[in-house]
Amino acid sequence: MEEPTDIPTKMVPQVLTAAEFDALAVTPRVVYATIEGQLSIEDSGKGFNYFNLLVSGASTTVSISYVDEKSFDMSLKGKTVKITGFLLDYNNGRVAMMYSKVEEAAATATVRAITRASDVEPNASALYRYNGSVWTVYNEEGGAEIVVMQPSDYVSLGSSSLSKPDEVLPVYLKNSFPYAQVGNIRTVTYRYNTSVAADEYTYDGTAWVKTVNSVPGTIVFMMANGKWIEAVEYYFNDFDGLLHGGAHIVDVDIPESLKEKKVWRATDGFNTILGSSHDGSKACKAESWLITGEVDLSKAVSPKIMVTAKCKYLPSGKVMTDFVNVYISAVYKEGDEIIKEDKDVKDWVKLEFPKWPVNDTYVDMETMVPAGLIGKKVYIGFQYVGDDGGVPNIQMKNFVVKE
Repeated sequence: MEEPTDIPTKMVPQVLTAAEFDALAVTPRVVYATIEGQLSIEDSGKGFNYFNLLVSGASTTVSISYVDEKSFDMSLKGKTVKITGFLLDYNNGRVAMMYSKVEEAAATATVRAITRASDVEPNASALYRYNGSVWTVYNEEGGAEIVVMQPSDYVSLGSSSLSKPDEVLPVYLKNSFPYAQVGNIRTVTYRYNTSVAADEYTYDGTAWVKTVNSVPGTIVFMMANGKWIEAVEYYFNDFDGLLHGGAHIVDVDIPESLKEKKVWRATDGFNTILGSSHDGSKACKAESWLITGEVDLSKAVSPKIMVTAKCKYLPSGKVMTDFVNVYISAVYKEGDEIIKEDKDVKDWVKLEFPKWPVNDTYVDMETMVPAGLIGKKVYIGFQYVGDDGGVPNIQMKNFVVKE
């Protein structure tokens, strides 16, 4: 046929239902037909697009062939359309169509707009965005692939919404995007019971897998100074094994017999840190500090300091504070020396704990951070001072600064 022809426009297309469309796959023949479905346009990655029509209620997909992409209305992507053309080739659940006309299904139904409200059924869904003054149809930007499920999709499910989206959406995406590439991402907007929801899926080469962006968690709040605040943990050190979490030791006065053994002993395989100035044969006069890593209290409200401890060999008539005390400083930096001033320590504030261990039974020690240091970055130091007249050991674990 050498002369131009308008035969296709004079032929009367057969309007196919989903069932009739599937039946053609069983007994294939060339048919000039009109069929309705959701239009899918996907980048093939080869310099052209794949055009497919997902027919609601049908297991067969239309693959639209011979598309002139320069003249094709690309804004129809994702919309419910009516396509008229020749159904030619049937293969593996897919029918190739050489089309002659494509139009949005919603546009063909305008003649029915003048009717009773109770008779009106939605025939298209779209996503809108509010820019502060007007609502406009959402257009994909920056590769954001958002798919809006259409009313016809729900008809095939026999429901006006999804009750089990995790089961339905992977199948829906597989049918909608048969040429998906590994790593393709689609966000599906759909009606979920009586609300609107959206889920993101990624194609892994075999199936569409839902993206999980969160994990279950618990946030604990507490009342402090008349306000509800999150119970934040600012620093934690379990003192398990070798020194970690920024903890370090500063020796102030230590005899030769303890230089290798140390006063503060963090040992791999032990779940506590031990403090003692006994060198294995005798008690020694010594002073050594165990200092934590930096504790940031810049956003703190009412933080407290807690540690679990027990002791052994406490000399008769003595208490733990005769040997061990706890200090806090907002001036000290790692590498600084500890400078004594009579009975005080320069730039360090002594902390008072109401409860200390008295024997080999663990006790939970607790005190509040001084108000003047809240809002600052601080270090906490455990001072051990031993003499040669008998010394205890102290074992500590689970040190924490928190609200």
